[in-house]
This record gives sequence, C-alpha cells and structure tokens, in this order.
Amino acid sequence: MWRSYVFINYKSDNADSLLFMYFFLKYKANKKINRWSGFRTRLSMESEENWKFANNYAGKLSLIFGIISMAMTLFVIYKYELNDKIVLILTGIQILFLILISVITEIKLYRKK
Repeated sequence: MWRSYVFINYKSDNADSLLFMYFFLKYKANKKINRWSGFRTRLSMESEENWKFANNYAGKLSLIFGIISMAMTLFVIYKYELNDKIVLILTGIQILFLILISVITEIKLYRKK
C-alpha cells in the first residue's frame, strides 16, 4: 500500500508540472525574448511577435495536455492497481505530450511565417 502512495504522489507531480508550465509560459516567459526561460527555438526568437505567439500557444497546449494527463492519471489510479508498468506507461505518455507541445508549436510558428 505504501508503494502505491508513492506512485500516486509521483504521477500527480508530473501532471501538475504541465499545468505549471502553462502559467509560466503564459505570464512569466511571455514578456521579452531571453535565453533563460520560455519556448526558445530559432523561430520563436526571430521576433517579438513570434516569441509572444510561441509562448502563448505552447502555454495553451500545456494546459490542455496537463488537464488530459491529470484526468488520465486519476482514472488509472482509481480504476487499476498501480504497478511499475502502469507508472512507466503514464510517464511515457506525459513525455510524449511534452514532445508534442514542442513539435506542434514549432509547426504552427513555421506555418505562420
């Protein structure tokens, strides 16, 4: 039982990080182009307009994926007995979400040009 409790806290923290990323990109990193924080790619740093667009768009995607991730995690926690395999799958899905946020935002920036 204790082991499952550790997994629940671990998964909750991962889903929360996507939601934190939304607020960070939306309100903190969206100010001026810098090399330390925000959605930093060659395209996003080309202009102030691209920078704001990329941070807003990546923030919205991280909110959407964060809500999906949290709902999916809560469903799995209450429906199934957690084990290493399920936690690994959930973590893999959340890593996929992070990759998708970057790829989709970069494609949107490229098409915006």
